[in-house]
Formats: sequence, C-alpha cells, structure tokens
Amino acid sequence: MTIPLGEGDPQTVTAWCACTGNELVDFRDNLATVRRGQRPDPFAELAAPQLPGTRLWMYTNFDCNLACDYCCARSAPQAPRRALGIDRIRRLATTAAAQWFSCT
Repeated sequence: MTIPLGEGDPQTVTAWCACTGNELVDFRDNLATVRRGQRPDPFAELAAPQLPGTRLWMYTNFDCNLACDYCCARSAPQAPRRALGIDRIRRLATTAAAQWFSCT
C-alpha cells in the first residue's frame, strides 16, 4: 500500500517496518510504499550449488557457428576469434578456487 506522509521521515517508516515485519518498498515525494510482510527469498528453494556466485563459467572461445539475434556474447561466424588462452584460464580458475567457487 502507498501511504501519504506529508513531511514524514523515511527513517521513521523504516523503523516501523522493522518492528512490524513489513517491507519498505519505496519512499518518494512524501509517499511511503509498504509491502505487508517480507518479500519471499528468491534463493530459498535453490540447492547450494545453484546459488549465484557459487559457480564460475568460462567460455574459452567465441567460435560460434550461429548468428542468433539475441546473442549476449556478440558471437557469430563473422566475429573475430576471441580465445581466453590457457594462461588466463589458469589465472581465472586459481582466483575462483581461492574464492570458494566450484569450477566447471
């Protein structure tokens, strides 16, 4: 719900939300938007290996034979070759392992 606060203080609303278990979604133009209860944790149902930040994916090259219009790697048969190289792969894997990533 959105609540007009006049000259209200966002810290007061934040404190109230903390005490009542509600979530302050936004405070703008003297309006507080509050969600009843807490937002569900989007990661609660994920297994430990599926949590963000637990896996490092390394694309060792961009030698794609497709030309998808939605490609986020800007790869296509006409794209210049962009290999990571073995030295860089080792450095990335070593750094990731030191940070407790599982390397795949």
